[in-house]
Amino acid sequence: MKFRYIISLAAMLSASVAASSQDFQTGYFLGGYDYAFRMNPALQNERGTFAVALGNIGLGVNSNQLGISTLLYPVDGAVVTAFNNKVPASTFLGKLSRHGNNLGAGAGLDILTVGFWKGSDYYTIDIRARADAKVSVPYALFDFLKNGTTENTTFDISGLGADLSGIVEAAVGWSRNFDDRFNIGARAKFLYGVASARMTMDRLNVTLAEDRWAFQGQGSMEASSPALSVRTDDEGNISFDDLSLAGEGLKKPGGMGLAFDLGASWNIFPWLTASASLLDIGGLRWNREIYGVTPESGYTWDPESRGPIDITDDNSMVLDDEFDKIQRELEGMLRFRKQDSPGGVFSMLPLRAYAGVEARLPSYPRLTMGLLGSFTHRQKYTWAEGRVSINWNALDWLSFSGSTAFSHLGEAFGLAFSLHPGGVHLFMGTDFLPTKIVPLESLGMDKRDMDDFGIPESMRKHLGVPTGHLNANLYFGISLALGRRHLTHLRTKWTAEPEEPVLEAPEEPVLEVAEEPVSEDIQETL
Repeated sequence: MKFRYIISLAAMLSASVAASSQDFQTGYFLGGYDYAFRMNPALQNERGTFAVALGNIGLGVNSNQLGISTLLYPVDGAVVTAFNNKVPASTFLGKLSRHGNNLGAGAGLDILTVGFWKGSDYYTIDIRARADAKVSVPYALFDFLKNGTTENTTFDISGLGADLSGIVEAAVGWSRNFDDRFNIGARAKFLYGVASARMTMDRLNVTLAEDRWAFQGQGSMEASSPALSVRTDDEGNISFDDLSLAGEGLKKPGGMGLAFDLGASWNIFPWLTASASLLDIGGLRWNREIYGVTPESGYTWDPESRGPIDITDDNSMVLDDEFDKIQRELEGMLRFRKQDSPGGVFSMLPLRAYAGVEARLPSYPRLTMGLLGSFTHRQKYTWAEGRVSINWNALDWLSFSGSTAFSHLGEAFGLAFSLHPGGVHLFMGTDFLPTKIVPLESLGMDKRDMDDFGIPESMRKHLGVPTGHLNANLYFGISLALGRRHLTHLRTKWTAEPEEPVLEAPEEPVLEVAEEPVSEDIQETL
């Protein structure tokens, strides 16, 4: 099976509803985790840190409704897409949300991270690359692609949108401890935009006109990257088949900007700590090299025959043909006429906020419970999550965390561990632990595809993808620890290591001499 079609479909139909897909939320209360300052700049590390390339890597996908079991179905011994005529429309459409369907991916890579203590202040310097893709797909688009003329002759697929971006950020952070109880922190981030692309369909109505579909709407698409070039067809419409990248253009930025993070933490009681942060206050000004709008007069489209695709002995060919067809139909539906660029455009980063409370057992402070609320705001991609975690600092150099979360993405389970002995810190974990897995082989991924992805022979029978909502991520990293510890391994945050007691010499006793009473004869003489 050609998995590039799955990737193409995901890129055209979906993306992450949370631009913060690189935030490892199960690690917020994890002892020995050196990157909690990314979620709250007031959170200080136990020791200084240094890492290059492998310090913190995060990969993730998120979905509110779409997933493997939503898009792919076993039929007559083969695996077909939901758009195959042998899959009942009610089975497929019944799994979708009528308020918008989101699916997608994000990735983050730390290029350089340095953290060090100076008195009660903790400083960080880091360079990080991150990529996000976000798309919202209305229910009506799936209804249109699935049913066509069999159910309706008019569709309103307004609200279709996509947003992809790649950014490198260089940040300087600072946090300070006050009276071993209160912390404040801030980060300033310089943003270098590598590339971005955005497509919005504010209004798009589809009507059957004789044997063709008539589209009338208002939408636009734009791209910002000096390396990107496009061609147009005879009518001046942007051709998605002729997108290309020029190597020289990659040396120039697609945009530049600035953002700030603010955070605070308060050790209310010896057993209770509260914290909050507001992140990504700012944005970028993208150059917008490519700009296109939907034709004002509308346009028509003659789709391919919607007859069933023949099931053959080669199951992979079934999916290949179906993904080919879906891709061509989507490209035929979305048309943008190239225009002269109106100049740069300023784009705000998704505004993020965190609020957390951590309680420690007075009788066993190595065990804590944390409550973490997160919120991300970006128009149709806005979402919120609540997460409960149990954190166990089993040893001075070994910590574990388990969490469960609730949001419109569904219920999620997370696990993490941190190994932080001596001069090396290692962590690994996930916020979305898959509970149901489908083997890759059952989806028709053949040996050639696995070779292309570099999957080792020994793992091919054990690897799979999650069913249901496509929510999964993985975080891992390794870094060097610098200097002495300033916080205890129990993560009692903002409580410095106790100083050595000063032994004072005991005062020498003063001997008092009791006065003897004076006799009456002596008193008369005096």
